[in-house]
Amino acid sequence: MALKMRDVHLSTTPGAADVCRMPAEIKFPFILHRLYGEWYEKHEGERSRYSSTVVITHLFTGLQYGVFASYSNAAAAVSQLQDDPIWLMPTEALLIAHPDWAATENKAAKIKQLFS
Repeated sequence: MALKMRDVHLSTTPGAADVCRMPAEIKFPFILHRLYGEWYEKHEGERSRYSSTVVITHLFTGLQYGVFASYSNAAAAVSQLQDDPIWLMPTEALLIAHPDWAATENKAAKIKQLFS
């Protein structure tokens, strides 16, 4: 499946964000999208195409989960994570304070290693 052009709100540095129109797909509660650096290079005219690299970002917190070599790897990783209720936490503070955080973080690391 191809990513479709969407407006994506990305945290670029603490307290700063950009709205980027880039190839992306929502797989609730995550969004798969192209690299911010590649978007910026295209926006500035320094690049004409995106690479196949896909980033997974948590929709509510803006936390980046990982960078994957392909859409299929990123989608496979999300499919193993997205049904865990912990990902419904709306802020980073609540996510990290959740009693299941340690187990979820461990699971997420194993999934990332499997598909990276």
